[in-house]
Amino acid sequence: MASPNGDQVAGIDQNHSAGDKHVAAINQSHSPDGDHVAGVDQPLAAGTSRGISPGGDRVAALSRQLAEAHQELRRRLADLRSGRLQAADLRTHCLAFCTALTTHHQGEDGGLFAALARERPDLEPTIGKLVEDHVLITGLLTRITEADPAAIGPELDGLAAIMESHFRYEERALSAALDAGVRDTGWSDPVLRLR
Repeated sequence: MASPNGDQVAGIDQNHSAGDKHVAAINQSHSPDGDHVAGVDQPLAAGTSRGISPGGDRVAALSRQLAEAHQELRRRLADLRSGRLQAADLRTHCLAFCTALTTHHQGEDGGLFAALARERPDLEPTIGKLVEDHVLITGLLTRITEADPAAIGPELDGLAAIMESHFRYEERALSAALDAGVRDTGWSDPVLRLR
């Protein structure tokens, strides 16, 4: 599939049109290498040390934990796309996956991103792009949960391409801020501990 600027979107071929407009919308907001933020690697705020938020909460390796949560979501989606599941099992596993991804994004939108925006207002444009991605992904998840399991493959392929771009960007854009410290106001459970 080609993006609005004519570039080929990785992971989507011409026959997979189900998620094309979502891939194109996300791809348009990301540069060719998956990054669309300048100035993300800001120096630490005065009085902040690596691994500790300004309030003293232990937050070491949050970027790694986020990457591990994303890797688990990738693994679960790969299982769905493998073709090894029967239709009834596919529907059940699909619903579980969609719920886990939705919970992860809701935890980010309602907790992690709000905490980051308070501590790092310079990240608000980045956070806005990530929230936009979440809205697009939610639309695709709705279509997946309503789709006939026999015809769900192209939808899952589109979701895989969108998720990969989104996760890579999110990890790069937020890792320095996460590791510099952000207060956990309860967001870490839905974001990092997938059910």
